[in-house]
Amino acid sequence: MGDSRIVTTWSRELARFPSAETDVYYLEEYLRLYEYQGFSAECFVYEEADGASFIFPYLRALEGHSEETHDATTAYGYGGPIACPSDEAFCARGWEAMLDSLGASGMRTAFIRFHPLLANHVVAPEWVDARFVREVVAIDLTPSIDDIWTKQLDSNSRNMVRKAETNNLDFVVDHDFEYLDEFVDMYRETMTSLDADAVYLFDDAYFRRFPETLRDVSALCVVTKDHSVVAGALFLCNGPYAHYHLSGSRRNALSLRPNDLLVYRAALAFRDRGERLLLLGGGRTSAPDDGLFAFKRRFANLSYGFYTAEISFPSFPTRREQSRVP
Repeated sequence: MGDSRIVTTWSRELARFPSAETDVYYLEEYLRLYEYQGFSAECFVYEEADGASFIFPYLRALEGHSEETHDATTAYGYGGPIACPSDEAFCARGWEAMLDSLGASGMRTAFIRFHPLLANHVVAPEWVDARFVREVVAIDLTPSIDDIWTKQLDSNSRNMVRKAETNNLDFVVDHDFEYLDEFVDMYRETMTSLDADAVYLFDDAYFRRFPETLRDVSALCVVTKDHSVVAGALFLCNGPYAHYHLSGSRRNALSLRPNDLLVYRAALAFRDRGERLLLLGGGRTSAPDDGLFAFKRRFANLSYGFYTAEISFPSFPTRREQSRVP
């Protein structure tokens, strides 16, 4: 058997994973971005003598945080347990140790958003009811620029990018977050117009902490018209993966096609940085005619499944015994 523990710092453990087997969502810095909202950032670690490692960073809801229905949850975005090596037998031991340790620490329920690129739902035990939520798409950044343009963007997107360029829109990678205030105002305008759920309505403290906490693994990309921001997005980028995190645009500028230019030029910028994939995510719903998903799909030819699971710790011993029945 291995060693199990719950820790509040885990950079050393995470560093043991190859870059392609982890992501920005597992960094201490990313989870600490949400601590002020009534959570404590923690990580379960299970290790065996041969160096095999299984980790699960999560947010533990602090006592009195009435808005949270689960004792633990992955942070906004993706996560879930990851293991190195990721063979089924070792993962089963890691899950068993995790459920025992977190249950013993007083947890009753946890909500897990699995990582679509890492596909960590696949090695979860059978009793973990991993449910498909929606399809998400990514741009492959490894081909040449010509191949990205001709083989990944569809003809409509290419036309819209050309239109944006004709409309004298400028694309800017804002490493210093000088446009952050304009972006926040635009983002909130967008969320209000979409009647977005509360989970998307981040407060001032979140946006203030974002560059302070994640400057080295993030970027603000904006599209401007006459020096005014008309579209923009916060991106996360660490290792081979980049992520389209939060985005917004001015409604009165949509006819100029700023979002088409934003996605395409951001993809090229992250390609230049050495990232291999830009995950655009999915739609607002799982409906096949979801407009946001259709927009993203026009830029990307790679698709992945996004899965979630709810874990109830008191029922774990029964499920564990059931999983051992031949």
